[in-house]
Amino acid sequence: MEDAPTKPLYIITDGSALRLSNKLIEHVKEALCGAKGRVSYVQLREQVSPNTAATDREVIELARTLLPICHSHSAKLIINRRADLTRIVGADGVQLGARSIGIEDARKLIGTEKHIGYSAHSEEEAVKASKAGANYVLLGPIFSPRSKQSYTPPLGLRTLAATCKQVKIPVFALGGITNENAELCRQAGASGVATISSAILARNPFQACSNLVANWTI
Repeated sequence: MEDAPTKPLYIITDGSALRLSNKLIEHVKEALCGAKGRVSYVQLREQVSPNTAATDREVIELARTLLPICHSHSAKLIINRRADLTRIVGADGVQLGARSIGIEDARKLIGTEKHIGYSAHSEEEAVKASKAGANYVLLGPIFSPRSKQSYTPPLGLRTLAATCKQVKIPVFALGGITNENAELCRQAGASGVATISSAILARNPFQACSNLVANWTI
């Protein structure tokens, strides 16, 4: 088996609860500290549900606070969907998907030095994103998600393995990630795991992320 990637963890913010209780920054800090420099990306995903979505101004303020925190732990800050806000705050990249602007258009907005991630729900979608110029792919759900209801059946480890063989960019497994199945994702060829519930929504984000990266190397 190949050596485990040195930064296998991708952290996603929960979309409302932590922000509305003024605990988002604290939990991200704890998660980053627990992972001990092994987080590749932190995705700021706070404009999801219409009823609790952050305003553009709130996203900008959060991003400007989180950016130096992420950099101090050698992690990159990614803004969900919004290439324009990515450019405004000088974040490290943007996360796109089927309903966002295209990868080529986002590249024109943020430049060649920034990272573009793509949320794919099939092997074919991941391959297409890779060919279009994405820097990495989130593929999911691999297992049944723990943080939200999913209308998409789990893809499973076979699809994860097949996708990792087809694309030349990092693939992070998303959906239902736990300490018990993270290693299975590694064995399938994933570069890392992306999670909400098992990171910043955990009761103890420090310990939760420490456990995730420790289990990844077993």
